[in-house]
Amino acid sequence: MTEARILKNWIKARLNGYNEGVRKGIPRGKILPIPKHKYYCALLHLAYTKKFPLEQIAKETGTHIKLVIKWRGESKFLELVGQLAREYADYFIRYILIEKQPFRIDEVAYYSLLLWDRILKQLSDLRDKLKTDKESYLLLNKLILDFFQVRLEYWGSKEEKMLFYEKLQKAVPEALKTLQGIFNKAIEERNWEKAKELYNDLSLRYGKLSEGFHIYRKRFLECGLI
Repeated sequence: MTEARILKNWIKARLNGYNEGVRKGIPRGKILPIPKHKYYCALLHLAYTKKFPLEQIAKETGTHIKLVIKWRGESKFLELVGQLAREYADYFIRYILIEKQPFRIDEVAYYSLLLWDRILKQLSDLRDKLKTDKESYLLLNKLILDFFQVRLEYWGSKEEKMLFYEKLQKAVPEALKTLQGIFNKAIEERNWEKAKELYNDLSLRYGKLSEGFHIYRKRFLECGLI
């Protein structure tokens, strides 16, 4: 899990700040506090992948694998994992979008499918709320697409990769429309650096799929944008 630096640091902070409380004296039948090693196991489920399997999670928490499997059948434990996934997704999105901290895009390749889906859903929801803000909308689209590509590169099957490529081709007309808007706005505001950055990103992503990008490249060159 060493590759997932942001997640690893978050898990460490949450574990250090966890207080399981006192179990002694709680009447029979009442809900007992979650032991720290079980809480740690729930935290590590956010990194549960082929490279970080249940056996490794059991080893990290000092728990027998059979007990980990038993916990995974408990609704309360699964609810805790889901809650932690939502909390981390909020933290991660704030970390990269609001605090604008640097991160490696392949960090998400080491997230569990549950966590990856949660982050993707929250990014998609945020993108839908910001449709009128073209710059933010484009940034979120870029992040979502990047996360998809990384996830497929590490874990996707051949069929999933082919399906994604087909969807990417269908996205070309929308990308060209966005590029036209970028070009026109750059001409109006004379903001060459932003135009160059956005053009390069879209060109790398869609340029090989459409001749239309060559037309805009010529216009950008003529105006000194790239």
